[in-house]
Amino acid sequence: MRLVEDRDDMTGDAVAEGVSLWDRRFLRVGIVGLVASIACAAAAFAALSPALNTGDETAHMDYAYQVWMGHLPVFEHGLLWKPPAGSVPPVQWEAQHPPLFYLLAAPIVGPLINGGHWLAATMAGRAFCVVIAAACVLAMSWAGSLVSTRRRLAWAITVPAVVAPMTLFMRVGGSFYIDNLAVFFSALALGVAILVVRFGLTPRRVVAAAALAAAGMLTDASFAVTLLVLSGALVLGVWLHDDRKWPARIVRSAVVGAIPLLAAAAASGWFYLRNKHLTGSFTGSHSEWSKAHLHRVTTPFSQVATSERFWKANLQLFRQNAGLHDRISPILIAVTVGCAVAGWLIQLTRRRFDRRMAAVVLVLVMQGLGTLILEIGFTSSGGSINARYLLPALLPLGCLLAAGILALPRYLAGPALAAFLAFAWSFFLRWAWAQPVVNGTRWSGRTANNVPWVLVLIALAGIVVGALAQAISLAKVTGFPAHRLLGSAHRGRRSSFVTSS
Repeated sequence: MRLVEDRDDMTGDAVAEGVSLWDRRFLRVGIVGLVASIACAAAAFAALSPALNTGDETAHMDYAYQVWMGHLPVFEHGLLWKPPAGSVPPVQWEAQHPPLFYLLAAPIVGPLINGGHWLAATMAGRAFCVVIAAACVLAMSWAGSLVSTRRRLAWAITVPAVVAPMTLFMRVGGSFYIDNLAVFFSALALGVAILVVRFGLTPRRVVAAAALAAAGMLTDASFAVTLLVLSGALVLGVWLHDDRKWPARIVRSAVVGAIPLLAAAAASGWFYLRNKHLTGSFTGSHSEWSKAHLHRVTTPFSQVATSERFWKANLQLFRQNAGLHDRISPILIAVTVGCAVAGWLIQLTRRRFDRRMAAVVLVLVMQGLGTLILEIGFTSSGGSINARYLLPALLPLGCLLAAGILALPRYLAGPALAAFLAFAWSFFLRWAWAQPVVNGTRWSGRTANNVPWVLVLIALAGIVVGALAQAISLAKVTGFPAHRLLGSAHRGRRSSFVTSS
């Protein structure tokens, strides 16, 4: 059984004859390893990071609880739920977020909070976010597989594999934050956008675009970048694949391009109008309060964009804290990104780069640039510098790093991914090992959240096993000739036997 794939992209160098069923089984091994790695890492972080150690997490928990109690929070009213430990903010500064995430989480945390089990409620909420993180890597695997039409399995493994160890993604997966749900919808939306520009519009893709636009904007306002990219991709899909005369294409592209925007407005417009009514802005920001109480000031956009501090903070993709690998981390990240950019340039010189592949790259670039501009604008308006705000660009960033690995000779892709994962996961493994043990050793004691430390050790082992599974899977689907080497050895032994006889 073979699946013959198209050859119009810039990455094919290993699987020109097709993809066997055996390769697809190895893909499943890689995906299982991927889910195991991110789930174990996020769960380990959830167990080790003290519950409610940031005011943001407490406010997110309170928002879910208020939804469970039947109403939406208001900034000035503060928190309804005030736990006996952790950081409790003076106002409800997460009230500006749309309610979809909290609506999904409310049945999980609400009853536990009502029962007085604040720690259990927090850990249950974190477990919910671990599941979302696992769903994110599956979504990015699917979307990544669409970037190439000839090496889909290799991209399906590599893109989420290089993303999973990133601190900004993995730590949110082990905390009660809304960001990764927006990443999930963003990855799916970008996948639909890539499908449209590659293969054209279908009723199912238009419906999917509308549904994802609605869900994304009902999760986080930062999804607006993806919404515009998705709408633009639908317009571009009409012009790339519709053979009718240009007046008809103008009408059709205007209609389909407006569908995601209208779906988003219908689903979440009421909430942003509520923000406008309560705060004077659609985003619900309170810049004057932040200036007075958090000592944040506005900064010119150009000054933020050229700030060394801004870029240094965003380059710490894998570092777990300021004291760990502080000197080598920025250098290694710069080298890794440089190799990835070189990989893309190599791909461009190797393969035909037609207009459909150009459209795919355009979708990814616009998502990445739009997210970066949004982060700079947020910081210039008085917001804090935080690499977490780059999460909507996770898929383009993953594709960039994956291209660097897949540009190598095909027999080196698997070992290169293994080396990358060893580097990337080492930051988290060292951070986790350095965390304190309560009442005993790592085999008998507990974490700060009263979780047995031995479960953390099992999770850390799961990260390593999952990473090995991903590297082995990539090595197989990119053509590592293990079976040929074994076959040659077998033939050599047989020849020696016949000669001696």
